[in-house]
Formats: sequence, structure tokens, C-alpha cells
Amino acid sequence: MGSTHSAPAGSAERKDIESSMGFTCLASAGSAAGGTRTMGKCLPRTRQISGRCRDQSRFKTRKITMVLVMICLLLFSLPLTGCGKGGSGPDSGDGTGKGDQKEQPASIMRDDLMGTVMNITVYGGGGEDPIQKAYEIIADIDRRMTANGSQSEIARLNEASDPKSDPKSDPKSDPEKEASAILSEDTWRLIERAGDIADRSGGAFDISIGGLTELWKKDGSFAVLPPEEKIGAALKSVGYHNIQLLADFNIRLKDPGTKLDLGGIAKGYACDQAAQCLRDEGVRSALLDLGGNITVIGTKPDGSDWKVGVAAPYPGDDRIALSITASDQSVVTSGGYQRNFESDGKTWHHILDPKTGYPAESDLLSATILCPSSDLADGLSTACFVLGLDGARNLLATFPEAEGIFITKDNQVFATGDLKDRIRILDDRFTFGDDKGAEGTEDKDKEGAGVR
Repeated sequence: MGSTHSAPAGSAERKDIESSMGFTCLASAGSAAGGTRTMGKCLPRTRQISGRCRDQSRFKTRKITMVLVMICLLLFSLPLTGCGKGGSGPDSGDGTGKGDQKEQPASIMRDDLMGTVMNITVYGGGGEDPIQKAYEIIADIDRRMTANGSQSEIARLNEASDPKSDPKSDPKSDPEKEASAILSEDTWRLIERAGDIADRSGGAFDISIGGLTELWKKDGSFAVLPPEEKIGAALKSVGYHNIQLLADFNIRLKDPGTKLDLGGIAKGYACDQAAQCLRDEGVRSALLDLGGNITVIGTKPDGSDWKVGVAAPYPGDDRIALSITASDQSVVTSGGYQRNFESDGKTWHHILDPKTGYPAESDLLSATILCPSSDLADGLSTACFVLGLDGARNLLATFPEAEGIFITKDNQVFATGDLKDRIRILDDRFTFGDDKGAEGTEDKDKEGAGVR
């Protein structure tokens, strides 16, 4: 849409706009079971750090994704007061808010699941019953795939892998000790999906990072700078090559210290499954938000595309950098600008670089992924942020179903493919970057495309 910019709204102004416009800002980043499969090479994924100094959010999320969703037919058009002052649903028409609303949401549910706030808004499609079914699906996935909890398949597997869980087991005297378990089919297949992302990204995303993420936690939040020697020790057990997927949905962890954490992909998977449930129930227009993992079903009730806003990627900044149109897509953004804390005179953000065990340092402020599946967008957004602009472009070249928007540290916006035509920059601090150097990065046959 060119490089015409609109003046961004400040915090107080945006609250007034939300109230008057009737839109919502939601803040916040297989194969058959037969045979044996070892997941490629080595290296882990990324996790979030809830900061004690700069984390102003009320809600803890496993992987913070700063995505803002605006539901309004004339959203982002200026002047911002152009939308009606009606209810919470999209408005259109003369701006009075009277008689011009196409359809109000049938129901909205908010709850604290998967460590974040869930919002499901459905337009038509059977009232509250479809939402309740979708809620139960998310709750079940949360229960089975969390790294904590007695009913969690992942927690039980990690406990079996932890030498400290068996006082008779000494990893020095029993170096061949391996943890194994039988998983539910969907957990097994999600791990398979995670392994594919890990392999193609060269380990920039890796669910075997669980031992590292534990080090950065305090009371469930990421707010502790671990000693260097502990990070080094944990890194020795990180690597998706330690995960073996076996027949009949069995899994084996070859390193006794390896621990899994699905936090960077399970939320996306839950969003996918909940969305499919709504579709099966006849819902044709809906918005799902799981802590910033956004999935939109169909179009808005009036037939126009949804508009999803990407936040300005700076700590404490609630302005909107840009908007992107979407329908029947998931949109997930990863960045280190909200969840961070200070220690030793340095700010530590929440996305760990699997190669170092420390917060990733790349040329990106944020990475946004759009694609049909939220679990893929979830994993790719993390991997892209860790890899940086060039690595992210190369990685997405191996996933033709995914598109990306990247904001660099010099406030330039880069988009893959034809996505630029769907983007509207709203904050004049940001401009579209020069893509002259992008040629040659779209080689889909390039081996190890995501490896730095």
C-alpha cells in the first residue's frame, strides 16, 4: 500500500478510540507412526523471559507474541474517529453506530489457559456451544502438553529423563540411560512438526530446550540470569537429534538430561484445533486470540478482510507499527520488547538463542509470520527472530505456505513475496526497507536454508 504513514495513537488516545470505535485491541510472537525417526542435528529453540522490571503485562505467556487485533470495518483509516460508536462488534456505514452494524458477536469467552488469556469471538454459528467445545479442546491440550502438571505427558517424560528423579540412577555410571514414553497421537505428531521446523531452521527452534528454560525461571516467570556454568551444562543436553520418534507413538530421549518444552508451538496447535472445532460447528466468521497467537476464520461479517495490527516493537510502547489484512489465516509475532528484565546492567529479553542459551541477538526487533496453521507460525516466528533477516528469509523459502514481516533494528519493514501490498504502516518511525539485497534468498532447494 505504498509508504504513506498515519500518525500513531498514544496510550490514552488509543483507549478512547477503542471505546468510541467498537473495536478490540488484544495485546501480546506428519508422517505415519511406523518406523523410527531421529530428529536431525542439534540445537535448541527459544523461550520467553517474564521480566521483573519491564514486564508490565498482567498475564504470563510461554512465548510472548506482540500482536494487536483490531476488529473494525474502517479500522486504521484516518481519522480514527471515523468508525461508529456502537457496541463491541465491527461497525460500518455512516459512523453513527445506529443501525449500521452488520452483526454483533454471538459470544465471547475469556479465560486463563496455557499461561495466557484466551479470547474467542464468534459471529453467528450456534451461540455459546461451539465456543464451549473449543474451550474444552484448548484446556485438554494445555493439560497434556504443558511442561508442568501431573497429567502432562511432557512433564512425565521429562521426569523420566531427569537423573535426579531416580536416586538409583547416576548418569556418570549409567550414561546410556534413556527416557521413553507412549504419547497421544496428536502430541507425537506435534513433536514431529517441531522436529521439521528445527531441522529446516538449523536448530533455531528446538523443543529440547526445556533444561535451559528452567534455569531462567523464578516462580514460573523468566526473570533470573543463570550462572554461566549452569547454562553451559544445560546446553550439552539440548538438541533435537536427541529425540527419537518410534512406532506406535512412542518417543525416546537419548540424552538423560534432555527435557522437552512445547511452549513455543503448543499454543499455536491449540489455536488450530479450536478453530477447526468452530468450523466443524458451522462457524464461518470468528477471531481466536491465545496470548497473541491470532487465528481468523473466514472474513469479518460484512465480507471484508480482518485487519491485524503489529505492535511497535519497543518496551513500554503501545503504539501500532503496521496493519496487515488477513482471512482464514494465523498471524503470530515474536519479539523481545515486552518480556524482559535487567540484571548486571543489561536488559535480557525472553527469546533464547539455542546456540548460546542466552537471549538471541539478531538484527530483528520482531518477526511476524502469516500462514494457514498457527502451530507452524508459532515455531517459525521464533526461529526467524533468532536467525535474523537474511536467515529468516532463507528459512521461509523452504515453507511456501508461510509469509513473513520483519522489523529491523533500524526501523525498516521487510515483507516476503507480495505481502507488502497488504501492509499499511501506521507509525511514521517505520518505513519499508530496500529489498535489493533479497534476491537469491528465495532458493527453495537451498540446503540448510535457515542455518546461520
